Amino acid sequence: MGLVGTANLVEIDWKNNHAFHGMMLGAPSTRGKGIGVDTVMAIMRYAFDELHLERLDGSMIEYNEPSLAMYCKKCNWQIEGRQRNWYFRKGRYWDRIIVGITRQDYLELLERTNYWSDEIS
Repeated sequence: MGLVGTANLVEIDWKNNHAFHGMMLGAPSTRGKGIGVDTVMAIMRYAFDELHLERLDGSMIEYNEPSLAMYCKKCNWQIEGRQRNWYFRKGRYWDRIIVGITRQDYLELLERTNYWSDEIS
């Protein structure tokens, strides 16, 4: 299959225990198959359970409704702000949507979904 996309955890602030997360899936044929959700869940698990961070931050362009839905509806991230006219794409300016999740938000998601309960021991 080759490279599907990229995911990162950058700008780690060890004093305040937070970091910035970003992700990009490549070919449109890879989208809509749960790869994004699995990636975000794995990043959150690593950030919260292994690195003991308290929160993650992210952002996306306002017209990226599939990403907003995945992060906010499926992965429990919250919209925390908007920076107006941040991006210039398609001949016009678009807002940057700021999203974030706390360790507590993540734990509530796990409680509600039992996401990791199907793991092989």
